[in-house]
Amino acid sequence: VNAKPGTIDLGALGSTRMACPDMTLEQNVLGALAQVKGYKKMGKENMALCNASNRPVVILAKKAADVKVADLQGEWKITEAVPTGMEKQPFIAFDVKEQRVHGNAGCNLINGGFKIEEGNALSISFPGMASTMTAWLDMETEGTIMGALNEVKSFGKLAGGGIGLYDANGTLVLVLVKK
Repeated sequence: VNAKPGTIDLGALGSTRMACPDMTLEQNVLGALAQVKGYKKMGKENMALCNASNRPVVILAKKAADVKVADLQGEWKITEAVPTGMEKQPFIAFDVKEQRVHGNAGCNLINGGFKIEEGNALSISFPGMASTMTAWLDMETEGTIMGALNEVKSFGKLAGGGIGLYDANGTLVLVLVKK
């Protein structure tokens, strides 16, 4: 491990041994990676992996997020941590333009805003969420949902469909399914 900023040594690289009809691209990529001794930023979004002469041998482009904040627009059922047979289906509705949300946590109405961290396309948080104060026999689900919303720091698309909301540790805390 090199402590000098801008240096990197990928060490011995391995790959699967699948034989493809044309191995040229794979051989070129592995050959280029074997030369890498450093890195440097190229432009706003790209990173170059450089050889010992500090010449780029691989250019890395930042992958676009598979889901954008605009994709959250509309109403979503909250399905994680929600018992079956609830009288009211908990939901959250996003107004992306106004950066506002409203919904139902099971009994009470919820309202508030959301914030996005500049430069982090998948960040989201829900500071200052408020709910009505109707007393209900079973407030456990509502407490779980409000607690989870307070912990949310990011979101992402789930493999089976829907949107996952994650806490600071990357733990899935709520699942949203389009209504």
